[in-house]
Amino acid sequence: MSPLPPSLEVFVALERHALQRPDSPAVGEGDVRLCFAQLAARVAGLAEELAALPEVIGVLAPNSVDAFVADLALAYAGKTFVPLPYFFSPQQLGHIVADSGLRHILTVAQWADKAARFGLPVSLIGESEANFSAARQKPGQRIIYTSGTTGQPKGVRLGAAQINASTVGLAQAVKADPKDVYLSILPFPLLLEQVCGIHAPVLAGASVILATDAAAGCAEGNPELLIRAAERAQPTISVLVPELLRAWVAGLSLSGRKAPSSLRFLAVGGAPVSPTLAEAGWALGLPVHEGYGLSECCSVVALNRPGDRTPGTVGKPLSGLTVTIESGEIVVEGATVMDG
Repeated sequence: MSPLPPSLEVFVALERHALQRPDSPAVGEGDVRLCFAQLAARVAGLAEELAALPEVIGVLAPNSVDAFVADLALAYAGKTFVPLPYFFSPQQLGHIVADSGLRHILTVAQWADKAARFGLPVSLIGESEANFSAARQKPGQRIIYTSGTTGQPKGVRLGAAQINASTVGLAQAVKADPKDVYLSILPFPLLLEQVCGIHAPVLAGASVILATDAAAGCAEGNPELLIRAAERAQPTISVLVPELLRAWVAGLSLSGRKAPSSLRFLAVGGAPVSPTLAEAGWALGLPVHEGYGLSECCSVVALNRPGDRTPGTVGKPLSGLTVTIESGEIVVEGATVMDG
């Protein structure tokens, strides 16, 4: 049998974990938890259901175990996956539906009415199971829409090879392994969280705990949900944007607490992180590591590494990427750069 192409590494890893560590925790939210054997079976089961559906499929769902499964199943089935950011306006979502060529929407029961508003066929993310084999997967692609300060959201097309290159580079950079526990806070429609919160942990065999309400609590001025989620999960890794870091720091400072000692790496990106905020985080047990990325390069481009952080910088490029400055513009070259 010819070797699998590099674009299939996350599924090769999932098959290996399901066979060698079937009962190890893969993803959980509250009382809903899947071990690696269950995750692999559900990914294969949903992929079988997707086979009869149109090529371009959207997902409109809150962060959940179901959404986690759907991301992987769409990639495994070789579909074109269009995440629908639930925090976008109805007008923005309508533009995405029309612009992407979307023909079907996956959702969860409590959001079925929302999904039906676009006038497309809707299916619930099922819980069926099937035998998983990495050799059966068909490399798919995804179209990621980001909102700018003006105009309609713009789509970035990324193939399995780009997702894989970004996932592998990130997992290597943070030295992810099966002992890690990733606390997922950011919304799954963000490419950053798809790579960091779904694909990289599965590749490494780490477990993921979904803190579904933590970000919303911080946005409402209540960081306690985030603080408690971290205390319960005892994570080793998480990824934040500066606003959430600021809320976590404020919450810990006001309550006289510190972050869990289990936390070894906290990546912060999406906007500049002030040195004052980063230092405040470190003082409270939040090991802040600044990074830089953009959707056109499959999210993370550069990152400060564990044990190799230079304050005030975004660290070094991921393996396989080169970054240069030409005519005052940042130019990124490598395997993660978008198809179009």
